[in-house]
Amino acid sequence: MPNPHHRKKHKHFQPPPHTRKQAKKGSVAPIMAIFGGIVGFAIVYFGVSGSIVWLITGSILAALLGYIVGKNLDKMAQK
Repeated sequence: MPNPHHRKKHKHFQPPPHTRKQAKKGSVAPIMAIFGGIVGFAIVYFGVSGSIVWLITGSILAALLGYIVGKNLDKMAQK
């Protein structure tokens, strides 16, 4: 008569290590661009007394600068 307690147990499936997905790291660039745009808007608003053309220009330039700074931070974090 067979002894079932001597049988080998079932192995649980584990995917091979090369197929496991790594968590994708977020980028800081969009956050810095938004923050830069808000700060640029505030600086220009108080500096020029609310001229619409200067508000838009200052916000766009500050957002662009924030984006560039965020990209550089991402590059530094990868090293």
